[in-house]
Amino acid sequence: ISEVSGNSPKEDQIIVSDLALASEDYSKDRWIVYAGYYSETDVDDAYRIKYEKGGAEVSRLKIKQGDKVSLASIDYSSGKLMAGEVLGEADSASALIHICSNPEERVPTWKEPTKPPTGGAISGRANAQIVWSPNGRQLYCGTSTNHVESAADWIDMTLPAGPWRGEACDESAFSVSISKDSGDTWNQLSFIDTQMRRLCDYALSVATEDTETVYYLYLASVSSGFASIWQNESKTLETLGKTWQRVLCFDNKTNDIILRLSTKEGKQRLFLAVRDTDDARYFYKDDQGEWHWKEVWDCPHITDLAVVNNEKFYILDGNLVNICAWNEKMWGGIWEWQRDIDTGLLSGYIIAISSKNYVFVAEDEDGEGKIAYSTNGGVTFKLTEIVPEPGNMQVTLDDEFDTNRFIYATSDSDLSKIYRWTVEGSTSWKDLKPPHPSFHSLAHKGGALYGAYGNRQGVARTLIPHLETVTPSDWDSLTAGLVSGTVFKSGTLRALSNKAVDLWAIDDRDYDFKAKMGCLWVYSDTFVLQTPWPTSPALGEFITCDPCNCQPVIFCFQWRKLPSAEKYELWLARDEKFDAIIATEENITPADSENPAWCPPANWLVLVCGRTYYWKVRACQSTEGETIHSRWSPPMSFTVKECSLTQQGVHTAPILKVPSSGNQDVSRSPGFSWVGFPGTEKYEFILARDASLSQIVIKEQVPTSAYQYSDTLDWGTTYFWQVKAVAPVPSEPAINTFTVMSEPRVAPPPAAKPPLPVTPYWVWLIIGILTLLIILVIALCLFRR
Repeated sequence: ISEVSGNSPKEDQIIVSDLALASEDYSKDRWIVYAGYYSETDVDDAYRIKYEKGGAEVSRLKIKQGDKVSLASIDYSSGKLMAGEVLGEADSASALIHICSNPEERVPTWKEPTKPPTGGAISGRANAQIVWSPNGRQLYCGTSTNHVESAADWIDMTLPAGPWRGEACDESAFSVSISKDSGDTWNQLSFIDTQMRRLCDYALSVATEDTETVYYLYLASVSSGFASIWQNESKTLETLGKTWQRVLCFDNKTNDIILRLSTKEGKQRLFLAVRDTDDARYFYKDDQGEWHWKEVWDCPHITDLAVVNNEKFYILDGNLVNICAWNEKMWGGIWEWQRDIDTGLLSGYIIAISSKNYVFVAEDEDGEGKIAYSTNGGVTFKLTEIVPEPGNMQVTLDDEFDTNRFIYATSDSDLSKIYRWTVEGSTSWKDLKPPHPSFHSLAHKGGALYGAYGNRQGVARTLIPHLETVTPSDWDSLTAGLVSGTVFKSGTLRALSNKAVDLWAIDDRDYDFKAKMGCLWVYSDTFVLQTPWPTSPALGEFITCDPCNCQPVIFCFQWRKLPSAEKYELWLARDEKFDAIIATEENITPADSENPAWCPPANWLVLVCGRTYYWKVRACQSTEGETIHSRWSPPMSFTVKECSLTQQGVHTAPILKVPSSGNQDVSRSPGFSWVGFPGTEKYEFILARDASLSQIVIKEQVPTSAYQYSDTLDWGTTYFWQVKAVAPVPSEPAINTFTVMSEPRVAPPPAAKPPLPVTPYWVWLIIGILTLLIILVIALCLFRR
């Protein structure tokens, strides 16, 4: 097959050939077929053979303006012709695909895909096999390396050293075109011959599409030659991560890729940045629902990346912040830069943002250990104090940052704890005292704070990071399911809130799926958002008191189960704030896990009849055997009934408490109290001078089990008092007696002391004259000398 001027290859020169039949208006008298081949001649190309009654016309379709194009496959559907080359681009691991939308024209036009299938790495031979689906709606391509370069090679099946040998990790794959204009954009589905030496980063989001929730997960991996971006989408979290597509394969430059997601009005953009280069790009869906990659031009050196929304992101370059914003009005839309904003730090490690113009930058180990923060979108920055233990810093924001202004920071220093700072409020860092030091990542979700350890396995978690005092006992270590040696990569701990808080993090080791090393791990913290719910004793419930020993009858604490909980902890207190805790019970393992309950054993605690108590419960161990605490349930109160009997609908009698019976030292204005009956609305109180209560001092009906006498009683006098319930259930009366204290005796005044004798005046006159004479004699003696 060739044009008139061409040299058609002979059968011993053809290496590979393919045919595609145009399906429209086919008959034996009129038909069109397309052919392509790979041969030892210089006329390899795509050809159109048009047959009409009387003869056939052969036209060379000149994929590359008449240059040789060796084809591995060709296929046609609904007016579109696809051709796949034998060769590929080794540097980009791309198969060479050609698309023609007018193959019947005299001069057909060809274009290449925006994002072709992968293949051809190392050898530069992809052997792209293209085929349309039977309904013409989907386009598939398979690639694979071989070294068949002649017709003789074709029949040589010697393996593993023969011409049909492949190449390991040549990025060959089975791909599908995902664009409506089929053939322009390709993703790899399976049989992907690549190496995932290490996982770098991931991005996770939830979007609503056509009223349905869709979860998107993107993963970045690197090998010795190429980096890959993988996409998975699912309508449930349970199936997320089961099947993947590779949406990008590109030259690996630094082994460290950053992924960040942004969502806006249902349209999602994935931003990609290669750390320590100027390579940044984004993956977006257009108005037709098609996905595209675009490069960000003139990008500065990249230390870290933070995305605000689809039109704005930040690039951290050392200690300098660069703001990139989309300008739709310029040149049909361009990215504009605000460059080199000084944070005031000595270095930079990560950048984080909030939804309201707050930007945070943390230093690396070459810095002082400060956090720079901006309240105006990165225009200007202020600095916090130095953290107690600097290093490669991590910072995360509280879920309620917009109201409480809390941020949390840590470092990978061997002594670093986790610290809290209130923006525009703190003067020093608050140590939250996790049980172990050194952290690689922080995350806050659902009110819980998580820290991935930097020198040990697992994640530390506290449910109360906002309290003034947090102790080591307020932290749990999450390690269930991790294989030995798993330490999470710096900055990869993230949380997603759904029915639980799901933690995601990457193991910072080389990838080995079978050994569960270097993998992306997920931990579902089911104890954050839910609590056990107390059901009995219910709020305000009364517990019957045994009149024989004035103790509550046997009862059980019951609550609704918490999913994944194996053991529980219960506290009992006298007050709602649990300042006065009177009993705790740990590691309760219910006999029925579906209907958890705990019945206190005999003599567990002496509860006082007539008193109100408060109880709460929480989970303390998961079904996987991990010690982890849930939040406390809401406190429930119950009251033990008064210790009394009722006979035929009548209470026997209340218990008179104060003044006690026979008390001889009662004040003249005493207060009275007694133990009454639950639900009693009215008592009758009588105070009298005699036992028959005929000499009544006062008689009143009161609503409570107490009465204060407002007048004064007689000194040293004995009185009698009686109380009985009146409504709604009457009782037998109870009577007691007491005596008012005796009147204090007044002590007689002390005897007057006799007055001191008075010295006569003449004695004082003689003393004065003698004193004067002595002075004169002394003066005379001194004068004679």
